[in-house]
Amino acid sequence: MLSLVIPGPPCAKARARVVRLRNGRVISFTPTNTARYENLIKTIFVTEYPDHELMNRPLCVIVRAYMPIPASCSKKRRAMLAQEKTPHVFRPDIDNVLKAFLDSGNKVIWYDDSQIYRLDVSKYYSAKPRLEISVSEMDDLIPQGGKP
Repeated sequence: MLSLVIPGPPCAKARARVVRLRNGRVISFTPTNTARYENLIKTIFVTEYPDHELMNRPLCVIVRAYMPIPASCSKKRRAMLAQEKTPHVFRPDIDNVLKAFLDSGNKVIWYDDSQIYRLDVSKYYSAKPRLEISVSEMDDLIPQGGKP
């Protein structure tokens, strides 16, 4: 099982941007904030697990996104939210936060995120914003060299 903590506020995956150039060509690119966040995840993973071999079995992924507490909160509400038990039900959307992580794991943690058969994802408030990830491989689901 692998565990990883990405410090800082979790970032949602933004849609790819498409630009038509003067010469008629069309290019597509990932927005800078998304690319930086995905590179941060890759860098932290490679630093924590330098000798990691790509996972090639079905995977179970648990993701906990701890979002920052708004500055406008009262001290009483801030103390309550700091307990990390209050669900965060505002933007960014949980699926976009998850997508940023899953895409950054391709060819770094696993071959492709299509290997993931189970997800457990949640968002909470926290005084220490971060993304906590746990990835485990299911060894017994598919026999070696066989089909499911």
